[in-house]
Amino acid sequence: MGVDRNKIARSLWMKSEDVVEASLQGLEDDKLFVIPGWRYKLIVALLTKLPTGLRLRVEARSAHTSDRL
Repeated sequence: MGVDRNKIARSLWMKSEDVVEASLQGLEDDKLFVIPGWRYKLIVALLTKLPTGLRLRVEARSAHTSDRL
């Protein structure tokens, strides 16, 4: 992904085994999108409730996108 892992809180990283397990379960359940882990489910739930303009500003400041700008 090109993300600097040092810019993201260590508590947000998941074990690869957990991500793979959730992904395989999603595949088995015919899910197009899978959000593994309760922390990420909570983050997505909260972000989707924000007004669009604010959400876009939050996304633009994320470690994932800031290296590309």
